[in-house]
Amino acid sequence: MVLTVRNVRKSYGQLEVLDSISFEVEEGNFACIVGESGCGKTTLLKIIAGIEKADEGDILYNGKPIRNEDIGYVFQDDRLLPWRNAIENVSFALEMRGIKNSDKAERYLELVGLKGFERYYPHQLSGGMRQRVGICRALAVNPKILLMDEPFASLDAQTRNRMQTELLRIWDKDRKTVIFVTHSIDEAVFLADEIVVLSKRPAKVIDVVRIDMERPRDRTDERFIEYRRRVLKHLSS
Repeated sequence: MVLTVRNVRKSYGQLEVLDSISFEVEEGNFACIVGESGCGKTTLLKIIAGIEKADEGDILYNGKPIRNEDIGYVFQDDRLLPWRNAIENVSFALEMRGIKNSDKAERYLELVGLKGFERYYPHQLSGGMRQRVGICRALAVNPKILLMDEPFASLDAQTRNRMQTELLRIWDKDRKTVIFVTHSIDEAVFLADEIVVLSKRPAKVIDVVRIDMERPRDRTDERFIEYRRRVLKHLSS
């Protein structure tokens, strides 16, 4: 199965943001979208999620219009409900779909290394732990596609690197199709099977870089550095 983004255009009044964006992501692949700030990466992600509507174009999954229930979304900030503890925040996503299953929420918290923190409230958790709860909440509804909008951008460098490794461990369990927006070329090369590189606004796809490296990846490896250089060259031009 394939996620297809086909000829997507988006404008806000006279401001043209996305100009005929097209690419495909194979089922189970981890794709990153990179581009300079303000080029429309988050707008594109919201269109894929159905949060915003494209002026033109299609978002297809296996040749059919994508459905809201196919999507899990992780935002830039964790958006946890402060009056709910960790397990209640994960359960909230299930409740919104009419599912009452705290055992499932507990299993996902254990999967991301938060066993023992189920009853902790957001203010009692670190930034990285809160983001893991947010990832659990998105995964608990068993989406076919996981959309992630710079989820680690607010974390310090050391925590961010740990979270990248943790995310790959979680992803490797069931290989959800992931589309991950990031400003960091290093992060994209570390995570992705393929990197969709967007131009300046109005954004077009200027390259899709396939990363042919086994995981876990060594950031000092010459191939890693060359992939990073290739993406950076596009964004610097």
